[in-house]
Amino acid sequence: MSWTSGGASIVGSSHRKTDTPCQDAHLIVTANGSLIVAVSDGLGSAALSHIGAKHVCTSVIHSIERTFDMQRTRKLSLGGVRELIWRFTRAPKNPEQMLKEAFAEAHQSLVKLAAKEGNLLSAYACTLVVVVVMADSWHTLHIGDGAVVGVAEDGSVRTLSAPERGEFVNSVTPLTSTRYQRAYRYAEGHERLFGVAVFSDGIQNLCINYKTGAAFDGFFQPILSWFRGLPRDYDRTTAIAKLLDSAQIRQKSDDDLTLAIALRS
Repeated sequence: MSWTSGGASIVGSSHRKTDTPCQDAHLIVTANGSLIVAVSDGLGSAALSHIGAKHVCTSVIHSIERTFDMQRTRKLSLGGVRELIWRFTRAPKNPEQMLKEAFAEAHQSLVKLAAKEGNLLSAYACTLVVVVVMADSWHTLHIGDGAVVGVAEDGSVRTLSAPERGEFVNSVTPLTSTRYQRAYRYAEGHERLFGVAVFSDGIQNLCINYKTGAAFDGFFQPILSWFRGLPRDYDRTTAIAKLLDSAQIRQKSDDDLTLAIALRS
């Protein structure tokens, strides 16, 4: 069984006014019935966070690829979808450790980038959430806000990883923090997921209950139905970008917006 997937990261209306680049990034990789999704949100207070967000999505996916001993068949296209041939000759025995090592590599790659460019590490501050979905299990590691929602066989949705609740509103621990490893949130399930939605904080208040972390059926069911109904050859990246840029969503959020969706097909 394969995946039908798509995602978009678009600049928020507040950033348009100040000519600030989109500080969100995402990457989706699918192959042989398995899936990886990474979403990163650059902190608005960090001058180079848009670079940091793109950088960590690339780094964390590369690290997971090496763990699975994957063969690349297409050049990386950040923000897009890439098909791979995966050889599960070295599938990880400890997915939690695999993800933590991938996050550590992403952190270290930012340290090296900052040193090379002569910038403070904090200038690249960003969050990161990754979900890996295999045949009969899922695994997610998360630092910061944004969230992962899973879709069951019956179409019901539930939150797999909720946003960080900082000491103050809009306060999160970025991957660049010296204490980033203490802020990890790992979750897993040994079950067959039929879909996931991963998103940044720009739309999380529309998607999940802030107090309970529960996913909103009223948000997801219409969108998942719409997504399933798109023609097979339709450009889903463009479709999701248009959805995020709609007046209905724009009037409720002026932040950068990222939504990545993948459903088994």
